[in-house]
Parts: sequence; structure tokens; C-alpha cells
Amino acid sequence: LLGLFAITPSAGPNGSIVPSNEISVVEGDNTNFVVTAAPYYHTSQVLTNGAADVAAAGLNSYTSWWNSVSANGTIHADFDENVTTNTQTPEWWLAQNGFTNEFEAATTNDADGDGVMTGDEYTADTNPTNGDSYLRLENILIEGGNSLQWASGTGVIQYLEWTANLTNTWSALATNTPPTPVTNTAPFSGDANQGFYRIRAVR
Repeated sequence: LLGLFAITPSAGPNGSIVPSNEISVVEGDNTNFVVTAAPYYHTSQVLTNGAADVAAAGLNSYTSWWNSVSANGTIHADFDENVTTNTQTPEWWLAQNGFTNEFEAATTNDADGDGVMTGDEYTADTNPTNGDSYLRLENILIEGGNSLQWASGTGVIQYLEWTANLTNTWSALATNTPPTPVTNTAPFSGDANQGFYRIRAVR
């Protein structure tokens, strides 16, 4: 009398595995699972009974074959975003903003003419198709106390930094954590009246 074994599949976000529900396999029979990444993603790993199937890594689609099944088992797939090699900009973000091919070239272009490359707009969480959306210092406000005003995106950490001269290290005057307003202000002390300022965005 032949046994009946259960194989349980699962998948992380941004992809799928088919069949997606537990299946039963007669002892000695063969079966397979098809792993497919969502557009602009790839398979980062497939684990069969907890062990990595190295042949699956990096592929958009992969078929995992189970031959002569003799025990219960599990299969799990995870997925990761495709990024450009030059600026590490995710393809899904480029596509979301209307750049659906020539991804490497798109990141080094300035489609909206604001002087900032598209790949740098991803880092700053600004809109690469809006010429008024880019990371920049805008004003020095004196009334009511010294403060600086800058424009930015809303979903990344922003650092307002100062240095007395460009050979010294930069000191943080303010740190904004997301979500942030598009227009931001931060005070600075009398010690920072003279010198250089910059806004730095970090994802």
C-alpha cells in the first residue's frame, strides 16, 4: 500500500507559487511548483525543506521539481526588487514614475529639468517628473530666531548639516524622520552663523 504525503508551499510578498495550497502526493510520484516573481522583482531564494535551491536565485520564474516523493515536505519562495547597477534605483519605482525601459539610462537622466538625476530623486524621495520637486535649501529665516528652510520628499530621513569649512567634518543640526512635510524648517545657533550648510537624504 502506497503512502500519501503532503507538501506545503508558501511565498513572500511580490511573487507567487503555484500550486499555492498544500497538495497531497502519492508515494513515488513526481510533482512540481512554479515560482514567479512580480514585474520588476526576482526570486531571491527558494527553500525546499529548509534548504536553499541555489538554481532559483535571481530568476523571474523557476520550476521546482519533486521526484519520487517519499516524505512530507515544504517549499517557500522569497522575492526581491530589481535595481539598476549604476545607482541601485528600484525598477518598480522607475516604472511607477513612467520609466518602463532603458532603466540604467533613465536613472542618469534629468527628465523634469530640475538639475537632479532621476536616480538621486529616488534617494531623496522626490518626484522625478515634477520640476519643482527636488531636495534643496530654500531660505534663511532671521525673524523670530535663525532658521533654515528646505524642500524635500516625505518618506526618507533628512539631515540638516553644517561645517565651518569644506575640509572639516559635517555636524548635524537637525534630523527629520518620515513622514516629513514637503517644506521643513530647523533653527540654528549663533555658532553656526558662518559656514556651509547642506541637506542630506538617506533611505
